[in-house]
Amino acid sequence: MFKKVLRCINKEFSGDRAKQFVGKIMSYHRIQASPGFREAAKYCHRVLSKFNIEAEILSFPADGKSRYWSLDMFEEWDASEANLYITEPEKYRKKLADYNDLKISLIQRSAPTECEAEIVILEDGENVSDYEGIDVRGKIVLTKGDIRIIYYLAIEKFGAIGIIFDGIKEVKPIRHRMDIPDAVQYSSFWWHKGDKKCFGFVLSPKEGERLRELVRERIKNNKLPIRVKAKVKSKFYKGKVEVVSAIIPGETDEEIVIISHLCHPQGTANDNASGSAANLEIARTINKLINEGKLQKPKRSIRFLWVPEMNGTIPFLATNEDKISKMIAGINLDMVGENQDLCKSSFLIERTPDSNSSFVNDLVERIRDEFTEDTKNPFGAGRFASFKYATTPFSGGSDHYILSDPTVGISCPMLIQWPDKFYHTNLDTLEKVDPEMLKRTGIIAATYAYFLANVGEREVIWLANEMLSKFKRKILKFIQDEITKISAIQEFNKFRVEPTQKNTAIEVINLEKKLNYFINCQKNAFISLKKLSHINVDKYNEEIEEFTIKELQRTRKVIYKDLGFNKKEVSEICEEMGEGKIEKKGLIKEFEDKEKIKWEDIADKNIISRIYKGPILEMNILNRLSKEQREKYFELKKENAETFDLIRTLALYWADGKRKLSEIADLVELESGLRNTEFLVKYFNFLSKCKLIKSKIVKS
Repeated sequence: MFKKVLRCINKEFSGDRAKQFVGKIMSYHRIQASPGFREAAKYCHRVLSKFNIEAEILSFPADGKSRYWSLDMFEEWDASEANLYITEPEKYRKKLADYNDLKISLIQRSAPTECEAEIVILEDGENVSDYEGIDVRGKIVLTKGDIRIIYYLAIEKFGAIGIIFDGIKEVKPIRHRMDIPDAVQYSSFWWHKGDKKCFGFVLSPKEGERLRELVRERIKNNKLPIRVKAKVKSKFYKGKVEVVSAIIPGETDEEIVIISHLCHPQGTANDNASGSAANLEIARTINKLINEGKLQKPKRSIRFLWVPEMNGTIPFLATNEDKISKMIAGINLDMVGENQDLCKSSFLIERTPDSNSSFVNDLVERIRDEFTEDTKNPFGAGRFASFKYATTPFSGGSDHYILSDPTVGISCPMLIQWPDKFYHTNLDTLEKVDPEMLKRTGIIAATYAYFLANVGEREVIWLANEMLSKFKRKILKFIQDEITKISAIQEFNKFRVEPTQKNTAIEVINLEKKLNYFINCQKNAFISLKKLSHINVDKYNEEIEEFTIKELQRTRKVIYKDLGFNKKEVSEICEEMGEGKIEKKGLIKEFEDKEKIKWEDIADKNIISRIYKGPILEMNILNRLSKEQREKYFELKKENAETFDLIRTLALYWADGKRKLSEIADLVELESGLRNTEFLVKYFNFLSKCKLIKSKIVKS
């Protein structure tokens, strides 16, 4: 169905040309709402014009006042000079950072300054207790902590005047702070009205440790402190945010969208000059093949977008709400060019969230699979991939997270390489880019977009059957994994003095709940096919129900007969559990902690309604909180650091104005395996205070 298109694109797409585009794009300092980003946008427009592709640069106000959906736009920023020197004691005088040598050495969006001050060490500085016995007022703090939290505590609360950051964000398992000691991490402030602007510089971990040792030595020996001179020439003003939009016109007003974010500092290649470059080469390739008659003009248009991440996507969609329903599907290209050997990356397809189940996931996986047999085993008996790849559940963090939001409804998987050892640092350089990976990714995305742009009833029926077969395989694997788990519980019980069937009973009941959840998600995926063609999807939904019921009956037989579990005991044990068991529509859990039961009860009395389209960016929450509320918000974030972003995003997606927060918690748990009702109650309370959602109290 798509192989002819793939072969045609494969012959034309050039990974080497895409890498050349990477080199050009990364030469611009592409900070969102800045002259450097504007120049990068103009470059992309010139390339598209050269290839006779219809393109335009759209501008949106970056003025600190405008709002699109829930997004408050920030001001444009420009810097011409910034440096940091040790000035005292005289024998230690040296330059620590220079913006004109390395743009990333300045915390982006730093305020103008010319000052001299003492350095104070903060190990992290993310808790109020970290400041006990330390006077930071009028001083510059040296920290490895979260810059956003450091700003609110060190600068706003305790009166420091600037920040020196020498941290590196951990990317497990491939890097911690000293794995890349010479790296300088990309960092930025995000100011809003009323913020007390400050400045900041970034040092490598190695340079930061040297400075820390020097400061500690001076303190230990009661000598004069280390002082530094900071100079920043920068300005904030009412400016613009640009979005480059290009289109290969089809025969209808429907569109398929390929999106990539163009922003990030000068010198950074894979993030995301690689995705932007691949997007340029996809546009060139498809347009050329159509003009040469090797591909026919598509039924649907193909739209290409180059945006400032998040902050360009939302304004574009908000000003084109009348077109959103015609945007049938999308695909997001983010960090797609990594040399896997150097960056320690895998090529990932990130699926859409379950709240927006769609046909797009199985399609892009099927196209990807054409590249997974590119080499042979020693004697040619089998074929396999020469690169690492995987499919992962939705996690967000890029522009697909906006398009795939159910209130927007543009199903959009993401192609990405992750993890990346050099992500968000000055070591993300051109030699880390692999033209072969750019080509693989580009061909997959181009084939996906053109196939969907030209798909008819025949192709949709093929896709429906592809989805059906993949769902059946998923169910069979899931059931076998559950049987294995239950079998292990039974084996463990043999060695107990007082065997209990409680855990087994819970697993059996939860198995059925999960199967029902999978069926509902798959039904919605089949329904999404109607965007492509008015085929009858009822027969596919009936078949998955019949198949799942049949497999469940077989599974019960295995559990109750072959594994020797007494069917009668299931209901008896669950009844015995009685108090302390919270059972909703989600998974069965035992809550021995009365505090957890309290939060479940609160959640069961709240219905969450969304006010705005699209997700809610964190900076727009902080902008609406008081200083005291911000501290509590950051405490909540630190307490739930590992799952904070995922749970809050999935929960917001499931909020439809009808579901109780307890039901939302159930769905988040079924989707991700994570449940933290206390966190959800507190988080949505913050959103309610910010008037970003509505919370209605109801009787349980």
